[in-house]
Amino acid sequence: MTRRSQHEFPQQHRAHTGSNSDLALAREKFLTTDDPAPDVVRPTILASWQRSAAWKVTTDRLAAPYQADLDTEQRLVYASTSVLDRLRAELADQPVSVVLTNAKGYVLDRRTGKSGLERHLDTVRLAPGFSYAEQFVGTNGIGTALESGQATYVYQREHYTEQLGELACAGVPVYSPTTRQVEGLLDITCWAEDANPLLMAIARSAAQSIEAALLTHARGSEITLLNEYLHASRRCLDPVLAFNTDIFMLNDKARQLLDSQDQAAVSEHLRDGVGTSERAPREIDLPSGAHCRVYSKQVLHGHQYAGTLARLQFTEPEQHFDVPALANSPTLPGIAGSGPLWKQSCRLLDRDFRERNWTIVEGEPGVGKLALIQAVHLHHTPDTHIRIFDAAEATSSRNWIQDVQRELEIRDGTIVFAHLDQLGSKAAKRLSTVLRKHAGDDSNTWITATLSKEAKRSSALNDLLTVFSCSVEVPPLRHHIEDVEEIAPLMLQQVTKRSDIQFSSTAMRRLLRKSWPGNVAELRQVVHLATKRTRAGTITLDDLPPECHSQNRRVLSPIESMERDTIVRALTESDGNRTRAARSLGLSRATIYRKINEYGIDPTTGAH
Repeated sequence: MTRRSQHEFPQQHRAHTGSNSDLALAREKFLTTDDPAPDVVRPTILASWQRSAAWKVTTDRLAAPYQADLDTEQRLVYASTSVLDRLRAELADQPVSVVLTNAKGYVLDRRTGKSGLERHLDTVRLAPGFSYAEQFVGTNGIGTALESGQATYVYQREHYTEQLGELACAGVPVYSPTTRQVEGLLDITCWAEDANPLLMAIARSAAQSIEAALLTHARGSEITLLNEYLHASRRCLDPVLAFNTDIFMLNDKARQLLDSQDQAAVSEHLRDGVGTSERAPREIDLPSGAHCRVYSKQVLHGHQYAGTLARLQFTEPEQHFDVPALANSPTLPGIAGSGPLWKQSCRLLDRDFRERNWTIVEGEPGVGKLALIQAVHLHHTPDTHIRIFDAAEATSSRNWIQDVQRELEIRDGTIVFAHLDQLGSKAAKRLSTVLRKHAGDDSNTWITATLSKEAKRSSALNDLLTVFSCSVEVPPLRHHIEDVEEIAPLMLQQVTKRSDIQFSSTAMRRLLRKSWPGNVAELRQVVHLATKRTRAGTITLDDLPPECHSQNRRVLSPIESMERDTIVRALTESDGNRTRAARSLGLSRATIYRKINEYGIDPTTGAH
């Protein structure tokens, strides 16, 4: 259940600024001969140029169509408002524009920091009501990202239309959390001379925040219908469809076996049956000539119609599915946090428990993977046992695999394989064999494993991971830093066994400004040390350990923390050489020095 993949991005900003004349020549050659130099133009851009030419987009005149009656009351706009407001505030003094479009590329909202850039965007019609779809404007960060379905960065002469040659833009599609269809797009545009690769990190983070907000605002009926659809899709190999007045979903098998005409025919047939109680299978002759049997049922959210779920069969007998409801926001014992990213992880893992999906829980060390699993287990089945097998002990224990086999025979409770990335190849192969024998068991046992996101994976481990049908990523603490205000007090009570102890406001502000590379585990250690330094009922700033007295001067937003992480990675890859790190990011030395100081990054990061 991995939710997002890596996307192509120029390796170095200087590769564009230093070779812009080469890119301009390649563009001119393409426009005259349709054959640019392949080593100058990125594959994503070249493919977009070719589509733009096929659509007969003009290069010397921008022809963005205008639509006056766009729906600005839609959920996407509502869910994006707080994200756009935050970006506008953070980028208020910067020559940067944040743009929100719908799925067809029409601009719904635009927030711009500098009036000079705003006037230029009005000139090139990158303004509310105008469409920047690739078929009208050619290669650009909005249209090309929507056309390719992936995050896209377009710089200067990579734009197909000449009027956009002074700009750089990073566009990231925003997906519906229920249908996984494109809802719209978040774009960040600036002058080309001000661009750097961090634009994409900011755009991705903003798009993820909007998706989290969409999930929060999703109607209960949509969640119920999605839950039924996912359950049916995972438990059978047949084509599965689900729909209501706003949603139409198909699994991979349905897309493979049904062409567009067949899909329309099945949809029309099923919609004709909405409102009836008939559940008997019906035979359909499809336009392609195929003959199928349709099993359908109406999905209810409470007593309200949520949608229709259908399964198509050509030869297989009828099956029935009974799907439990998904809790929107489970309250889990022993853990805290209400940030959107954290709550999404809780929600997804809670669903996987209810469906008994075998699940990989991954994330950085110390983020609370095992604690989250234990909390979900205790929330649902506090009277059953949970058995934790530490993969790090597999090589030193002769009976490790035998113990796993015996535990699987109990057929109840929860089994956790902790630190799965530390499992040797031989043990991974043996565990894979054992688990595959039990994969089809009719058992109440919930099988989970924890995995470090950054760990290297052997071929044996990759094969083992295919046994698990789902994965849930737990975010690092710095990406939901606001939750420290809930997590730290809970830890304080857990450590002291007292309910009358608290943090002072100054101490809490200091905790919020720390980057927490060790995540929740590091926070727990700080809380533990602080309790040893005081006997009073309030933890003050002076009670915090020394490592809390040197950090950022202000709380970093999730976007800023991602930008900081990008700089830290560049410093690590450059062995601490700040000049090389700046060059790899397309930043000036002055800029990277300023950001190192601004974000409180240790100047020796990456140095050996």
